Amino acid sequence: MSKSAVWIFVSVAVIAVAALVYAFLNLETAGGMPGGAVPDPAWKAYIDEGGGYTLFYPTAYQIDTSYSYEGMGHGKDIPGVSFRVPESLTRGTNLSRDSYLSIERLAGSDECSALRFTAASTTESTLTEAGKRYSVVRTIEGAAGNVYEEQVYALPGSSPCTAVRYVVYSTNIRNYDAGEVIEFDRGALLSAFDTMRQSLNLNLTTEE
Repeated sequence: MSKSAVWIFVSVAVIAVAALVYAFLNLETAGGMPGGAVPDPAWKAYIDEGGGYTLFYPTAYQIDTSYSYEGMGHGKDIPGVSFRVPESLTRGTNLSRDSYLSIERLAGSDECSALRFTAASTTESTLTEAGKRYSVVRTIEGAAGNVYEEQVYALPGSSPCTAVRYVVYSTNIRNYDAGEVIEFDRGALLSAFDTMRQSLNLNLTTEE
């Protein structure tokens, strides 16, 4: 390996480590988990390429940086990054592999509300958790034996407007013969999604 290649490798490694350390140091002040706690030593840190945020996620989850939410109607896709649940959580259960958590961002001067991230006719609620305030909408629909559940947690004051979306797709357990599949652990899945959301660090772009 040439000296120039070595220096490039070392420089990239130093930058990556510095970015990760910066994220750790700012988790509390930027609205991350209290005390800069890491959810689980086995989880990984995702660092947004644009430097906008960091997030911890379970190692087995699959990242899609080309993701966009398509539920708003034609030409209104919302860009973001998704973290898809692994096959180990869906195998032998009624949970779909299309279930995921995503981070989505919208530009503009409009108020940062969860209503900006849903096409459903619904109302928003507010949630304050660990000193952080969320605008929240929840929807659940059923069709052809399938259940579609979404939860959106937007961060008022963030710029660009940032939201965490939970998407949980499943089939009705009653459609199966006894013992054919087991019902997925909804509580455990939502708990993992909650922990991921709580680890989100906007790198001081959120106005408290």
